[in-house]
Amino acid sequence: MYDSDREFFDMMDERSEKLSIFIKEPARRILEPTINVLNSHFEILRISAGLRRLHEFTGHNHSSNLLFATLHKNCLNFYAAIRLNQRGLHGSSALFFRPVFESLYLAKYCAIIDDDTLLSRWSNGENINLTNHVLNKIKKPELPETRELLKAFHGYSHSGVFSQQASLDPNHEIEQIMVKFALISTLTMLSHHLINRHYITSKFKYYIQSYSEDDRFGQALFESRVYSSILRSYLSKIGRRLYREYASTWVVN
Repeated sequence: MYDSDREFFDMMDERSEKLSIFIKEPARRILEPTINVLNSHFEILRISAGLRRLHEFTGHNHSSNLLFATLHKNCLNFYAAIRLNQRGLHGSSALFFRPVFESLYLAKYCAIIDDDTLLSRWSNGENINLTNHVLNKIKKPELPETRELLKAFHGYSHSGVFSQQASLDPNHEIEQIMVKFALISTLTMLSHHLINRHYITSKFKYYIQSYSEDDRFGQALFESRVYSSILRSYLSKIGRRLYREYASTWVVN
């Protein structure tokens, strides 16, 4: 980078554009189903947003606001992470992984355990330590992949040797860009489990369909399941093990 006399932003814009073209085809197979799943998730949220405020319709415990906030904010987080990674900015993209990851685990935990103290901490904006407040309370299954990935995401979000990136050179960065796309797809699958198993309860589904004038909701659910089945086939071995940990039935102390 230092052998050029061009202005920094002009140089970076050009290299980012070239890198985005370079990775377009290699990333297409995993990126298309990821985006399709996320589009269907947003459609589910759009249709259900009004009714979810009526607690008697959702079948949720007191976690309804947390569930919706998690899924809604993560739509934006996924969008930002994907677009940054498409431009070759995998180091900046990775900064979104930890909040997405932690929010997904917190939301599922609160959906199955009516922990008013933890929900109060969340609603008051107080610090929540995922390991102490959530992971250590899960008796089964064991969570080795979850704990390892949490450590990796801590590394991405702190100033350390594994955080950020040093260039936009395809020869140096393409591998890490593809790694980040693989992580985004895995987190998308965790989000799919949360929205289909804990946000859209059977009771909530019944009321949404009863009050809907068309079948957009049913179509969105169908598309999310079709595209997620495609996406799941592309997960790495580690991604599949992580998904099994997250999607299994949790036994909580």
